[in-house]
Amino acid sequence: MWVSHAQFFECVLNSWKVDVVGGSSLNVLMNKLKRLRIALREWNKHVFGRTEFHIAELEARIRGLEASLQSEYIKDVEDDLVVSQLELSVWLEREEKRLAQQAKQGWIQKGEATSTFFRAVSRRNHKVVKEMKLADGTILSSPEQIHDGAISYFSQFLEVGSCCEEPNLGGLVIPTISQGDNEFLARIPSSQEVYEALCSIPEDSSPGPDGFGSGFYRSCWHIVGNEVVDAVSEFFR
Repeated sequence: MWVSHAQFFECVLNSWKVDVVGGSSLNVLMNKLKRLRIALREWNKHVFGRTEFHIAELEARIRGLEASLQSEYIKDVEDDLVVSQLELSVWLEREEKRLAQQAKQGWIQKGEATSTFFRAVSRRNHKVVKEMKLADGTILSSPEQIHDGAISYFSQFLEVGSCCEEPNLGGLVIPTISQGDNEFLARIPSSQEVYEALCSIPEDSSPGPDGFGSGFYRSCWHIVGNEVVDAVSEFFR
């Protein structure tokens, strides 16, 4: 949505060109993205504005121009009407993209909150041993019985030595890729490969944890590309 604005790239460049002192390439990229989010939030508030307000103003303006043309035809008024209609179509498209992105972010946040809840419940349930069944079929249910039973079991288990020779299973593992393929997969990717991998992600895909989707990186690659490539290269080292 913001990409269509004439001053968007200037805002990104002004924020991005400020160096981050120290840290790894991944840390530099993370800090620049954090700073850019703040800059874009302020830019959206003071420059880009709220799309619904622009749409309402343009719709009111178009209604006034249409009413004026119905009473008297004036060439300048007609030209102004055409320009206003084109501008309205641009803002309607921006609003549609904004709503789509907002819906995706809401789904991500709600989905993450739900996942966090179930993970917390799962961890809580797994940390509690409610009963223990011994080899002879005896069921231990009280905390004291489970405690004593666990100590008894592991004490006996650790006291018993190996009763048989462990088989060698090395011959059962068959290499599925060659050494050359392994070196190719582990090598540091080139900047072109990083960009092609990025372009394989749909532009309208949901944004990542940093709040930026693939559409942003593709549009601003000439600004942020070097830092992204450095971060990816550092990951493979």
